[in-house]
Amino acid sequence: MDNPKHSFTVKDGVLTQYRGPGGDVALPEGITRIAYAAFRDGGSVTRITVPAGVTEISTSAFQDCEHLTEIILPEGLERVDASAFWGCRSLKRLRLPASVTRFQGGFHHCDALAEVEAPGVSETGKDAFGDCGGALILPRLPLSALGRDQKLNALSGWLLARERGVPYEPEVDAAYWRYIKSQRKRLYPAALRNERLMRLMAEHGLLPEEDSPERVFSITPKGVLKAYHGPGGEVTVPEGVVKIGPRAFARSAVSSVTLPAGFTEIGPSAFANCKSLEEIYLPAGLRKIGEAAFYGCTALTWAELPDGLRTMGENAFARCEALGGIALPEGLAQLPGQAFWGCVNLEEVRLPEGLMVIGVGAFECCGRLREAVLPASLRRVELYAFRGCTALRRVVVLGDRLSGPDSAFAPGAGPLPCILARAGSPAERFAKKCGYPFEAID
Repeated sequence: MDNPKHSFTVKDGVLTQYRGPGGDVALPEGITRIAYAAFRDGGSVTRITVPAGVTEISTSAFQDCEHLTEIILPEGLERVDASAFWGCRSLKRLRLPASVTRFQGGFHHCDALAEVEAPGVSETGKDAFGDCGGALILPRLPLSALGRDQKLNALSGWLLARERGVPYEPEVDAAYWRYIKSQRKRLYPAALRNERLMRLMAEHGLLPEEDSPERVFSITPKGVLKAYHGPGGEVTVPEGVVKIGPRAFARSAVSSVTLPAGFTEIGPSAFANCKSLEEIYLPAGLRKIGEAAFYGCTALTWAELPDGLRTMGENAFARCEALGGIALPEGLAQLPGQAFWGCVNLEEVRLPEGLMVIGVGAFECCGRLREAVLPASLRRVELYAFRGCTALRRVVVLGDRLSGPDSAFAPGAGPLPCILARAGSPAERFAKKCGYPFEAID
């Protein structure tokens, strides 16, 4: 099914693929379902209107539509599968129609999302609103159904709904009042940054008496830093802290962080979207960096990881757009999937001897990376490891046992990089099989 401007593939009422110039896209009448990955990587699409009659949006349907700012969904829509909006990093607001009563979730890497309204949702999948940093307006969903990280966002949505006159189910509304009263001390630092919450707590006599702003860190007896409440700037983490918990500094205004001796672990999303973070001093004892620990730290320019590091989670430094160089330690055996995805200014990478695997999309969309020197220890480069590395011109292979899929080094645009390796090596056979230029080295 085509029209002069846009091209859609539709079969039996299912839209399976969009091919078009992007911009403002109105989907054709008569479809009932949007299939898996139908718009995935539709980076040029900015607005989508879904017609009446569509009842289902499948997994990853709009994944990585990076310029999508608005999507209009019709009443009658019943199902939105997991990861449908994954990576829509320009999407600002989303309203799910009241006909959607269960939501599987999937807002990971929706960096600009300021508001989600879901008037009909009463059930959710696990971590349905994870990584959603905006207000969540959920009139029918029990507060207990949300993870700890999402409760503050849901509270912001509840306050916004009160201002707009949007009614909540009575038992849901009562749960928010109980939450504020029972957590008033812990909520005070959030109230300092949220005028609506501060006004409500003050009007109802819920402000704590002690001077809470002086309490900069929440630290457990076992040395886990669970939350940072400070104003930002240069921060020195106290002695005795051995671990930073999930999202402890996420979205804060810190510009540099110094960690103490004896520190061993950075939890998932610990510094995610710290847009002002320029420097992080990592101690020699660090053993683990969790998933998305520094995701979206767009001011971070350089990272040198200590030799003791053994484990790194997926997306650990993804979207660190100012990152110009990275030095990986010799103790790291596996580079996880999408570890440096979207580091658009990354020019220099030091891959250590001892590294055995480069994960899926590890350096995807690192558009300024010109050369990759792969150590002799490397055994496998996974799918799309260097996709979107349009400046990549040389891949130096120092070992003889490297394997990987045909697309491991394909940049996706522009010429294929030259493979430099020993004559007669598996790397030469790989280059000839896949059509890469080859140059023999001693």
